[in-house]
Amino acid sequence: MKNFKQSILAITALFFLNACSKSSPGTSPANTGHNVKFTITVAGGVAATNRGLIDLVFNAAGSNNKTIWTINSVQQQNATLLTFDGISFPAGATTTFVIQSIAPVPDTRVHLDFGNAANLPAYTISYKAEIDGKVQNDDENIVINGTTSYEHDYSY
Repeated sequence: MKNFKQSILAITALFFLNACSKSSPGTSPANTGHNVKFTITVAGGVAATNRGLIDLVFNAAGSNNKTIWTINSVQQQNATLLTFDGISFPAGATTTFVIQSIAPVPDTRVHLDFGNAANLPAYTISYKAEIDGKVQNDDENIVINGTTSYEHDYSY
């Protein structure tokens, strides 16, 4: 009986040790995030005195890397969070920002808020989100005037 118990104990120990062993060669590790790319275009923009009408936030949560983003191919050092307001999109101009991760990001949060007031000129926005090379959102030529706005929160 003692030998039987020892055999069962040995088999159980081998089972648990095998279950905790490293993956065999050729198996892929768990998904550690997504490559993300966002394109924002604003045609018309807002006056600097109305900077609060536009509020954009891009947050790379859960990443150990502190340099996550490029804006128009320029690396943003020590930036896991990017923010833009109306000053980034001057009145009378067309401005495009391409925001891209330089490495996979575990959790990306995006807040977009484009507003206007009745007495101000309208402007047009476009927003495109590509996750791992696939288009997830593609909102084009949305007119923002005194009666319309565009406010969305996304998690990728």
